[in-house]
Amino acid sequence: MHDYMDYCLRCYLRETGWNNRNQYSNLRAPARAILDFNIPHGLSFHAGRAPSDWLKSAHSFQPLPRMNGSIGYMYTSKRLFADPQHVMGMTEVAEGFQTAYSAMAPSDAPGEGSSPSDRKASLARPVRWTGEPAFFLYGRMFLPSGELEAMMARRATRHSQYVLTGFSTPDPRDPIQVTMQWWHDRGPWCTEVSYSTDDSMAGLRGLYNFRWPDLPSKANHLFSAGEASADAFADFSAHDHASSSSSDDGLWSAGAEVYYSAKEKSGGISTGLRYRATQPFVFEVTNIVNPAMGHTSTAYTAAVNPQLTCSTRFDFNLYSYESDLCIGAEWRNGGEGVVKGRFGFRQGLALLFDGRYRNALFSFGLVVDAHQRTNAFFRSIGLQIQYII
Repeated sequence: MHDYMDYCLRCYLRETGWNNRNQYSNLRAPARAILDFNIPHGLSFHAGRAPSDWLKSAHSFQPLPRMNGSIGYMYTSKRLFADPQHVMGMTEVAEGFQTAYSAMAPSDAPGEGSSPSDRKASLARPVRWTGEPAFFLYGRMFLPSGELEAMMARRATRHSQYVLTGFSTPDPRDPIQVTMQWWHDRGPWCTEVSYSTDDSMAGLRGLYNFRWPDLPSKANHLFSAGEASADAFADFSAHDHASSSSSDDGLWSAGAEVYYSAKEKSGGISTGLRYRATQPFVFEVTNIVNPAMGHTSTAYTAAVNPQLTCSTRFDFNLYSYESDLCIGAEWRNGGEGVVKGRFGFRQGLALLFDGRYRNALFSFGLVVDAHQRTNAFFRSIGLQIQYII
């Protein structure tokens, strides 16, 4: 389950019309949502508050297994209706396989002054970007350690966004860790450039979509690249659902990543391929290959029906011959709750339940050690309660 600040960041990306699903770093996002979900550890309480549509705050307290907490604040130039009465539904806070964008026409997209009810009806797609630069500022302090983390995201142009993150500790001997990212989305293709001071690592990612649908000329004038790509995907999905033949359905995407660490004096490369189709049901197949490490990963995710989504992933190393198979499923009961389960030879058995009662969100999960590497039957068990004021 997303915490309140992560949820606000997702709202910001949507309000600025950015389609982060068109990035190579999110190529395997559907499979990760089903197979790599996080299990709460111990007992933790979270509270989110929205003093205004531009300013948000979040507080957390964890009494078990170790007492700690955090205080965070966020400010954005975009008006975010991130309040519990309108948008804090399970479809937003519980990560899952998003089958398709809304088929809403570009001219019908809600803009800056739309009401919360209009925004709720269009949560599945980005909205109109006015062309004005937008920014997102976030900071959090961890207690009692005194560690700090911060993030700044700025939508500079129709096609570009900058993201800057940092982390520091009270110990003056520890250097500040800074990561800089630049995203450039043109719709059919998207580029990511990053640099981290932690290990002096620079990276370049790229993703290209074949057979990308064309948008009407009006949409090209009104929407940014991120918005155009989202609308194109919506038109593409709507066309596929209406088509009676599945022979030509599907969207192929191919990408690659190159990275190099000056501190370690080593680098690497990976390539990825994705196929997404909506006939006879929505499914997605991805394959990632890292030649330097000899690792390959293939995943298949399918929405069997509006409530049930299944996924499976097979990892194999060509050098060590080590392999792992992981299968999982997710069941959504409308806006009431989400149940997830997975089993992997390395990860063991994990179960998670996300639910909601009024303004309170709760997440309960456990992990069973399949290999009994420890004396405890449960490797991890936890409950997280989130209250939105």
